[in-house]
Amino acid sequence: MFDVTYRGKTFQKIILMVPGPLTMEARDNLAYRVIDMYIDGKGAMDMDSGELSDDDFEGRITTDQKHFTVGAFSGLVYVADLRLPGGEKTQFSTMVTQSGGTNN
Repeated sequence: MFDVTYRGKTFQKIILMVPGPLTMEARDNLAYRVIDMYIDGKGAMDMDSGELSDDDFEGRITTDQKHFTVGAFSGLVYVADLRLPGGEKTQFSTMVTQSGGTNN
């Protein structure tokens, strides 16, 4: 879990799954995209290769807008389906909760 202050609000991001070979910077950049989606109320976002620094993948981030609970934290879960160089596919999922452990 990481605390992040972004766009004037403090969030906690909990990385749930990263089975593929993503750098920490790429994971952080994906998490910021997810926080943008959370703040803006978006359900999906497409990404093209090269949009994020230190990336070489493309894909789509989605959420079904349902709240999930992990321990004491509750928030929306977002999943990024990514295509890596050479056609390999992987997923990144994270949960975002506004500071305090709950989303309103």
